[in-house]
Amino acid sequence: MAEIHQLIMKHGRQGALDLVGGEQRHLVDLAAEFMSNEDSEIGVAFSGFCLVGLPHRELPPDQIWRRENGPVKLLIEPGANPRTEKRVGVPYGAKARMILLYLQSEAIRRNNREVELGPSMHSWMDKMAVSTGGKSYRDLRQQMLRLALCSLTFSIDSGDQLRLTSDRIIRAASFSAFDANPEQGRLWQDSVLLSETFFDALKKHPVPLLEAALRALSSQSQALDIYIWLSYRLHVLKRDTTISWDRLHQQFGAGYNRLSNFKRKFTESLRTAMAVYPEAEVDVTPRGLILHHSAPPVPDKFMILGRAP
Repeated sequence: MAEIHQLIMKHGRQGALDLVGGEQRHLVDLAAEFMSNEDSEIGVAFSGFCLVGLPHRELPPDQIWRRENGPVKLLIEPGANPRTEKRVGVPYGAKARMILLYLQSEAIRRNNREVELGPSMHSWMDKMAVSTGGKSYRDLRQQMLRLALCSLTFSIDSGDQLRLTSDRIIRAASFSAFDANPEQGRLWQDSVLLSETFFDALKKHPVPLLEAALRALSSQSQALDIYIWLSYRLHVLKRDTTISWDRLHQQFGAGYNRLSNFKRKFTESLRTAMAVYPEAEVDVTPRGLILHHSAPPVPDKFMILGRAP
């Protein structure tokens, strides 16, 4: 992917488009948009979500979500709407991820578990190119409800010891997602309180991210997951590390029964993620990925939440 960024720097966007094949043209557009974006704001994600993430597609309302990555395991249990007593399903897709990124970033930025869903969230979603009107508003409202009601269990099994952390992401909420026919825009006047357990874990293990990259990937859930994972892994590597396709399928391949289909889609999403992470050095091989030590997307001296240089 580095060659695409170099082409853009040397020849400009149009010049790079003229030099690459059809399959890479959308990557040039994405990389050029990212490189020209002057937004230097920094977002944040909990490191646990860099290893195991949310589903990409909707599951049956009562289905528990399970993901494993080596010794790390995540269980998400869907909650029930207290008005109907029916399970609402676990959060999923790009919108749930963007809501969660907003909640985490805003909580760390203000050092406060209480996060407003008011004008600040509305403007952040607009900046991230996430529509907040019509069907998109209803989707955001539904994903917020799922996040508010679900319960999470992170576990690390080292063989001789099993460590568990169980809690909700959101401890308390006041928003109109419980209403059958909420007033349009009401969501943006409400707030949520993150659980103390989740907030403490987030403060201890934050992964800084560039909001310009999040905007470019805001509609692509798998590419978001890969970008966040690479941001977490690459800069701490001491040596080149190979991740097998079987291991990648275990971590990222929910919904793909055939490894060949997963490899094709994952490779596309990886290239998309690397288009907005120019520093990332990753090789795709028949055995899997080779990860090389790379500079983080946010320089070390700016690792506390704020603005990148």
